[in-house]
Formats: sequence, C-alpha cells, structure tokens
Amino acid sequence: MVVHYLVNKNKMPEAGTYFDLVVNRKTPVEKAMVQAFDMSPTQMEETVKTYFSSLSGLGIALDQAKKPVQLRRTFRSRIICPCRSARMTSA
Repeated sequence: MVVHYLVNKNKMPEAGTYFDLVVNRKTPVEKAMVQAFDMSPTQMEETVKTYFSSLSGLGIALDQAKKPVQLRRTFRSRIICPCRSARMTSA
C-alpha cells in the first residue's frame, strides 16, 4: 500500500532520501521520516490510509482480479503429414 502511495504521489525521491538516511547515515526511523517526507510516521500512516480510502475504484479492481479468466478463442489442432510439415518450415 505504501509503495502504491509513493509511486502515485511522486514521492519516490523522498523514499530514496529516507532509505539513504536510515541505511547509510544510520538516522533513527522517526527522524528520517520527518527529514525525508516532512511528516511523522503516525502522520504518514494516516496519509496513506486517507489516500486508499479515497480510491473508489480500487475495490472494484480487486474484485475483478479475483474472477477467473475466460478465454474466448478456441484453437483447433490436426495431424499433418511430415512432408507437409517440411514444406511449411522451409518457406
């Protein structure tokens, strides 16, 4: 969910800053979150929740994704003699 939010809200550069702060500079998570995203972890959580609750079509898309796929095209097979097969591949 968070990655979806970051991508759709163009926050990936901030995510890069966050990971640099936490992984490379050993900044505590809470402080890195404020420095990178200008919000506390609690604010980020609420922001992501609000974002997802605003996506009205997401539930519909998830329901559609659970339905089995129905192939509409049928294929026929037939046995062909080896001589005809050789002509088809040499063309």
